[in-house]
Amino acid sequence: MRNTPAEDLLDLLADERKLIRSGDLMDLSELADRKAFLAQTVAAAIPPGPIATQLDQALQRNARLLLAVCGGIRSAQARLTALNEVRNGLSLYTAAGERQTVARRSDILEHKA
Repeated sequence: MRNTPAEDLLDLLADERKLIRSGDLMDLSELADRKAFLAQTVAAAIPPGPIATQLDQALQRNARLLLAVCGGIRSAQARLTALNEVRNGLSLYTAAGERQTVARRSDILEHKA
């Protein structure tokens, strides 16, 4: 028996959740077009109550996961930026409250593990 568009969308949302949880974020783009098509199809023909509730829950769950992923990426990006700033020099404030950067000496040997 053939699945309805709503059931196909539920399956796709489950696949999306697996990709998000496994960290395969690059593969999410492959699902985007199909997800948009199925969402439009389902929206055109309102599904019965129980499946509509399941769709709503799955969509909200995946949205929360994606927001968490975005927050993690922003946090990692901020940390990398801070590390690069320290690598380039140290920022301090003078007694007058002005920001001053103390550059790293380039003649020292950097040890890496």
